[in-house]
Amino acid sequence: MPAPTYGTDKAVSLQFVDDIVSLVPSSSTDNNQPVMKQRPELVYPGPDSRAVLPPPQADSVGGSPQVNVKKRRKKYLFRRQAAGEGNVNYQRDLSEPPLIYRQPAKTAPVGQKGYDESVKERKRKRAARQAKSGDKKSLWPF
Repeated sequence: MPAPTYGTDKAVSLQFVDDIVSLVPSSSTDNNQPVMKQRPELVYPGPDSRAVLPPPQADSVGGSPQVNVKKRRKKYLFRRQAAGEGNVNYQRDLSEPPLIYRQPAKTAPVGQKGYDESVKERKRKRAARQAKSGDKKSLWPF
């Protein structure tokens, strides 16, 4: 059975050896340094082009529509939270379901006591013991 390749087309052990060998620097003497060219001189604008500068732009942050949208959204959420303070159906957290969901169903038995957990556990253990005992009667369908 071949070893897994994990998409490298090599066995894991061979890929590990190749990775280790590639980490060790080669001892060859030819330095394959990249050829670096000198940068050209910077080009500055002439003195006559600096005489007339464009006017500065107006500050647009204060009147930005995005800021107004954020403020309106914040006010809306605050109003919504304040409106839901006294409401019993207001759901503060996802882990706290509304009271409607905590009401028992109309068809649910109310006031009836069920079996204790200890009784249920004894019944489960008894049934498991009988199934494990290998009783031949349990094999017959009738």
